[in-house]
Amino acid sequence: MKPAAPKARQITFAHEIVRKIIHLVSLSIPIMYFYVSRSTALYILFPVTLLLFVVDMGRHYVAAIRHVVARLFDPILRPH
Repeated sequence: MKPAAPKARQITFAHEIVRKIIHLVSLSIPIMYFYVSRSTALYILFPVTLLLFVVDMGRHYVAAIRHVVARLFDPILRPH
């Protein structure tokens, strides 16, 4: 018989609400496309995408970025 898998860490209800808010805010991207021109949307989304890409790559190589990202997002990430 296989041993029972360790129980996964549960996130708090407040952190679950934050996760849901992030998902709802992400709906602003297609809604923005509806109300603004393509060039305006790209003017907004390109710098945001570039910043998030740099932060995502930086967290793998720069300890200070890794620490900040971990403090911000570890409480709302579910374990894999």
